[in-house]
Amino acid sequence: MMRYIDECERQQRVYGGSNDNLEDKMESETRANAGTGGSIPRGLAAIPLLSAAATEGLERYKYRIARVSVGNQAWWGKQEPLCAEPGTPLALPEHIVLEVARKIEEWACALNGNKNFVASSYPAHNVLIAIWVMCICLCTFVGSVVILGKTIILGKKRVGFGSIEDQFRETIVPLGATASTLMKNSNNALSIRIVGLILTPLTWTCQTSKNLADNTIIIGASFYLWIATMTWIYWLSFIPWSAVGLFWASVCMGGCYGLIEFAEIEN
Repeated sequence: MMRYIDECERQQRVYGGSNDNLEDKMESETRANAGTGGSIPRGLAAIPLLSAAATEGLERYKYRIARVSVGNQAWWGKQEPLCAEPGTPLALPEHIVLEVARKIEEWACALNGNKNFVASSYPAHNVLIAIWVMCICLCTFVGSVVILGKTIILGKKRVGFGSIEDQFRETIVPLGATASTLMKNSNNALSIRIVGLILTPLTWTCQTSKNLADNTIIIGASFYLWIATMTWIYWLSFIPWSAVGLFWASVCMGGCYGLIEFAEIEN
């Protein structure tokens, strides 16, 4: 828990006080989860911090890039996969996002004298944070489906991941609540809110499964697995391609940002 709170403080130092109460909110939320015995996955716990990072403005981004030399590790260089151990096959989706973001950041730091390129890289930086959030939610959802299915078939003693109730309390319910706040929170960046819109079916699936589980836990769990199976093409095809589309849109927007920066320099 303290590591999570320390990360909140570090993010505040890096990105400034776009939300003065962010640290207090994160600390109180973390303490509340700890007090109820919940153990939220590390990826879900980091999403509020990533959403706050996505609110970084262009001027703040240019100022931060200008202070980082090529030989130092910048922000993306310090990040690691949150839903699986780094270097494992399960961490591949996050690793791809992080590697692309690191390369863009390295180029921006290497060419920080070229304000046109730094400005043009800003939309990609912002959107890649949103794609990372999407990736965390998707990986957490797929992982919860696999674990829940094993628990129902083999039993919690053989699986070793806790009971079905634990899965709902620690993963499924927090996942649905987190995905819901992405779009509803007006303080989030546009890219984060778009991701929340894309993940609307995930929010509905988690909330409906919870409502059914409140009456009969096995019915809620069965519904969760059934929906995931019937809509697999959405999770494993539409969402990844949506991430590609968002990144391509950020590249196009980057060209516009670069032109605007060039016009300002010329004036």
